[in-house]
Amino acid sequence: QSLERYDDLVHSMADVNGSSEEGILASLLEDGLPEDMATAVANFAAGVNDIEERVRRLQRTPWAELCRGLSPLESARLHLMVAYTINTLFYM
Repeated sequence: QSLERYDDLVHSMADVNGSSEEGILASLLEDGLPEDMATAVANFAAGVNDIEERVRRLQRTPWAELCRGLSPLESARLHLMVAYTINTLFYM
């Protein structure tokens, strides 16, 4: 139950735009999570926030514009990279 509670807390903090790593860490420490574990969770949440922002930037740009000027091989690599990223994020 305790781990589920922290998981919910991290997800709720990660969903808030502008959540700083320090703010997440302070929140976790206030909730009683040991410092080493709170640091690891805060680092993870900050990393997820960074990745989500990069994905949002990709989503705002039309796909044809992203692929313009790329060779067919480079375009295929871009498609694979995006698919791999989305797949990885799903399991995080």
